[in-house]
Amino acid sequence: IDPIKIKMEIEARSGNIGQIKEDNKNLKERLKKEKVKFKKIQDFLSQFDIDTYQEKLDRIKSKSHEISNLLESMKKRSEEKDRLVERSDLLKQVPCGDQFPDCKFIKNAHEASGLIQIKSDLMSEISVNINTLGGQLADLDPETTREYVEKYNQVVERKNELSASIANNQLSIDKNKGDVFKEK
Repeated sequence: IDPIKIKMEIEARSGNIGQIKEDNKNLKERLKKEKVKFKKIQDFLSQFDIDTYQEKLDRIKSKSHEISNLLESMKKRSEEKDRLVERSDLLKQVPCGDQFPDCKFIKNAHEASGLIQIKSDLMSEISVNINTLGGQLADLDPETTREYVEKYNQVVERKNELSASIANNQLSIDKNKGDVFKEK
């Protein structure tokens, strides 16, 4: 048995134990801070009514879709009206005017003239609906709602990261305790 060698091993183990205890101390401090943050996040998440904002977001999507459909309908009606105006304008170009009401060309142009007002009225009605839905959409405050939902999701993600970190730190502390026991 070599006393110098044993003394060196004891010093090395004491150094290892000291380092492990210092690591554990730091891990425990970090663990404590993370648990406080985790608790604050949990409290916030339990008080935040995400369901209300999700429902609001669903209504925003629905209204946006309705507006999109109405705009598409408005575009089609506008194109139809333009074609009717073109057909009606052809009546002004013919030299015979209204003299031959049975003429298919003149009859078609007269029908177009009558339909122009109907298309205009329909477009006005669609326009009113678009404006109404636009006002309802503005009342839902889409930008703020999306921002709240996005931030909520970020907080949930942060909570999950903290949870994983807390578990890892606890495992490291337990492992270090086992290492200290082995070194003794």
